Parts: sequence; C-alpha cells; structure tokens
Amino acid sequence: MIIHNIEQGSEAWFAIKAGKVTGTRFKALVAGESTATYKDLVDDITCEIITGKIEETYTNAVMQKTFWLPGESIKMSLQIRHGFYLN
Repeated sequence: MIIHNIEQGSEAWFAIKAGKVTGTRFKALVAGESTATYKDLVDDITCEIITGKIEETYTNAVMQKTFWLPGESIKMSLQIRHGFYLN
C-alpha cells in the first residue's frame, strides 16, 4: 500500500485520484458491464487518464463537513441515517 501524506481536497489529492476507482465509485464498477452506470464510470476514468483531471461533482453542507472531518463522518452518518447520537 502506498500512503500519500497530502491534504484531502487539495490539487495533489485530486491528481492522485484521477483515473482510479475509489470507494465512491466501487458501486458503479460492480454494476455490470452492460449498465449505464458502469459505462459512465469507464468514460469518466478514461477522460481522467487523458486529462489528468477529475470532473467536479455535487456537494452539499453535510458532505463538505464529512469530507473535511473524516474521523467524524461515521458518527455523523449514524446520526443522520439512524438517529444514533454518539459522544
């Protein structure tokens, strides 16, 4: 495993992710080659490999908070989805 000590959300972070299947994309990968989801993933990855850039995606306030506070994201997810509140 290679560990990169870079800030999440930085240009370097996006450059490392470009052209790769990350956790968020895994569902599209296993959807099956005949699905639109899979084909869109292949198109996106191909473009990222060629350009070296990731297309911007939608984010909201909750996503931003979990993005910048990954240690808190599991707790927040439990709170939002299941009503569990942890200290």
